[in-house]
Amino acid sequence: MELQVALIIGTLFGTGVYLLMRPNTFSLLLGLSLLSHGINLFILASGRITLHSTPVLQAGARQYADPLPQALILTAIVISFAVTAFAAVLVYRIYSIAQTENPDFSLLLEGASSDALTIGGASGDAPSGAETPRKQGGER
Repeated sequence: MELQVALIIGTLFGTGVYLLMRPNTFSLLLGLSLLSHGINLFILASGRITLHSTPVLQAGARQYADPLPQALILTAIVISFAVTAFAAVLVYRIYSIAQTENPDFSLLLEGASSDALTIGGASGDAPSGAETPRKQGGER
């Protein structure tokens, strides 16, 4: 059982790192997700894989499941979901500005104007409820 889990962890890590190195933003997101799944599985395996053991320590129990790796995995799942969601928004924003899936930011900044990099975009549409900045010195 431990050998199978170790092979799965190695495959997830290897595939995740390979996809992180690809020059495509979707591959970057997929690699980040696979890498986080590999980390979660590694944390689970580090807590000793025990079969048919009680989840809570009871009187007379000789073998029980350690709850600490499970709590760490729950925390890691929430964090990896938030990071993946944030990265997906960044990828969408990169694609909307540069119309490319290349994550090379120097190429993005060469072709984009300074207006396109603001929140409202090139058309000047500010989000609803946002105020436009006022010039200083009394001019409006």
